[in-house]
Amino acid sequence: MKAPHRMCLLLMSMLCASPAFGLEFSNLNTLGGPYEYEVDAGTYRTPTTMVKEANYPIFSDDYDLRGMKLAIARQLVRFKSKSLTGKIIMGGVSYPLTKVKTSLETFNEMIDAFEECVNRQAKDRCYEEFNAAIRQKFYVFKPLLTSKDPRYGKENFAMFTGYNTHRIEGRLQPDAEFKHAIYAHPKNTKFNGKTRVQIDFDNALAGRGLEIVYVKNLFDVYMMHVQGSGRITVNNPDGTANDFFLQYDGTNKQRWAFISLYMAKKGYIVNGSIPSQRKFMRENPDKEREIYGYCPSYIYTKATPNVPKGSDVVPVTDGRTIAQDNAFYPFKGLLAYIESERPVENGNYNQEEELKSNVPFMPFSRFFIDQDTGGAINGKARVDIYFGSDEYAMFAAMYQHELGKIHFLLLK
Repeated sequence: MKAPHRMCLLLMSMLCASPAFGLEFSNLNTLGGPYEYEVDAGTYRTPTTMVKEANYPIFSDDYDLRGMKLAIARQLVRFKSKSLTGKIIMGGVSYPLTKVKTSLETFNEMIDAFEECVNRQAKDRCYEEFNAAIRQKFYVFKPLLTSKDPRYGKENFAMFTGYNTHRIEGRLQPDAEFKHAIYAHPKNTKFNGKTRVQIDFDNALAGRGLEIVYVKNLFDVYMMHVQGSGRITVNNPDGTANDFFLQYDGTNKQRWAFISLYMAKKGYIVNGSIPSQRKFMRENPDKEREIYGYCPSYIYTKATPNVPKGSDVVPVTDGRTIAQDNAFYPFKGLLAYIESERPVENGNYNQEEELKSNVPFMPFSRFFIDQDTGGAINGKARVDIYFGSDEYAMFAAMYQHELGKIHFLLLK
């Protein structure tokens, strides 16, 4: 999702949320395919070192692997569109790219075995068998940090933030409350270079048929641009509601800058949290033009019924997709394992809490697939977790900024 903070490199699409975990699908296209067939003969180097088997983590998954098969299925659809003739270098050793594919296929079979196991015996015993299978079948790697890297020599050597598909209530027609338009890309180059202030305050694009939806406030528009995508809920007069998603569709080619930096410099906020920014903007509407003028960039979007996609055009999966620095992890599809902390998932998600110290956190460990990248995700052990598009996803992405560990698995 390409956006200034989050930013996949390709276009985004929509999410169909299911009550059970995150996404539902009915055919191959909802998994992200088909793709144009391509040959990938590249050599991809990763800054990793092999972990001795005696030092493998004790693998456990806080979601008991729910949703992982969907993430794997989506990634395998992508791999089917490629002739993987290249190589990936892990721990200084060269492996065929096909190892990444077969690693996911084998892990998928292990999930089946685990799910069958928990139907007939204690879960703890199933995790013992699961860990034994990993030790038998997989190499494990971790980032190889040097003294020049952040967190070098630290036990918790990785930093984890979060992102989501930003949710906004909207209307298809403007009214006194919903008066701010979200615009599609103006294909006419005469209008494409207009700044955020010209678009949002001077109506530079108004009345040209580019209005997609109308929302209550400009801060939601800005946050959608930060996250890279939006999930719009339209409440109809008859009490029904419709959801659709907005995907990235280019920019006005103006400079991006985070308004929080300007607000802090001016003394408008002392806490750079999203709730602090939102509160100030809500209470000081006379400052909006000044503040948004600091970020002239505008992200154009388009409505879509498809699942959001990562930088390798693979649909992202709630709680199972991560983004890493493309300079260090350019080949997407690596199986990863994270140990860190995350906001407690208890149904009490105060979106207005300004202090992270008041947000309860819990330890977690989980398997992911590296399927995305981001312009603000820089470093060998720097990871953005895609939480999804529900209420918890917004809450978690807002406060997630935790240390921990990441490992990568590759079939022996």
